Amino acid sequence: MNDISLYTCKEDEKLEELYLTIYEWKVIREIVKLLNLFKKVTCLLSDIKYLTIGFTYPSIYNLKERLKIDFDLLETNKAKEYRNAILNDMIVK
Repeated sequence: MNDISLYTCKEDEKLEELYLTIYEWKVIREIVKLLNLFKKVTCLLSDIKYLTIGFTYPSIYNLKERLKIDFDLLETNKAKEYRNAILNDMIVK
């Protein structure tokens, strides 16, 4: 094996370590769905066209309910852990 081929093989091995697994991609997709809820509420409450203080409590309540109900069937343990941590933090505050 020449030097270039050896170098290429070593680089391929390094890259393979960085590849995400199917499970990791699934975790990412589920977490993105969780975070999109917060994005929607943030956009609603930060709109400068009208007063949004009246939307604060209903939005937070709705967010908690959606996290409890819509995200009860997450498939990955990591996403479930994040969801539960977020819910627990919201309940405490």
